[in-house]
Amino acid sequence: MYQKPVYNLCYRMLGEPESAEDAAQETFLKAYQNLARYDVERSFATWLLSIAAHHCIDKQRRKRFSSFSIDEDEEGQTELPDRSAPDPETEAVRQQNQGILARLFTIP
Repeated sequence: MYQKPVYNLCYRMLGEPESAEDAAQETFLKAYQNLARYDVERSFATWLLSIAAHHCIDKQRRKRFSSFSIDEDEEGQTELPDRSAPDPETEAVRQQNQGILARLFTIP
């Protein structure tokens, strides 16, 4: 009865079918484990969808903090960017300024 609405909510929030399936399963497991906390005077569907939404938010938050971009070279080796390397834009401005200064102080 609630499988499709829970899956659809998870899919809309996560954007991947496999992640949505996992999140839906986790939602039903959490709901089962916390049935004693359910307030029978409130809507069960709202309670269940709230569990699903919170689970998806937590999953997105963990994903955002654990991901970072890496580059691969021709041999397939991964290498993290050098944080001490000069910023390309700053380096271009520096070289341009050096050229201007050299022309200003060059005696014709």
